[in-house]
Amino acid sequence: MSRRKTTDPIDPARAKLAVAAAALEFGVPDLDLGRPDHRAPLIDFARQVAMYLSACIFGMTMTRIGELFGRDRSTVSHALRVIEDGRTDPVFDAKIERLESWLGAAPIR
Repeated sequence: MSRRKTTDPIDPARAKLAVAAAALEFGVPDLDLGRPDHRAPLIDFARQVAMYLSACIFGMTMTRIGELFGRDRSTVSHALRVIEDGRTDPVFDAKIERLESWLGAAPIR
């Protein structure tokens, strides 16, 4: 995971892109970045995937992701661990790889 020292003004758009990709992949089209409630485990999981993608693909810090997703840094840290640990499942890992590939091809500016 690369880390940037400054916040990029395009980070909110990148986070929304990661959310959209995760929402489509996991079938939760109403996923919202900062929605504080926990309506369903699948929604929470898709949000964790979006946080993971924001860190891995876009190089956002946990603090920045927390700001954008309305969570604190420890929640983001937990999300990243959950997704990384889940990558031992080949089916799930293939989903994450597909999302990483797709988001990695997104234009930077």
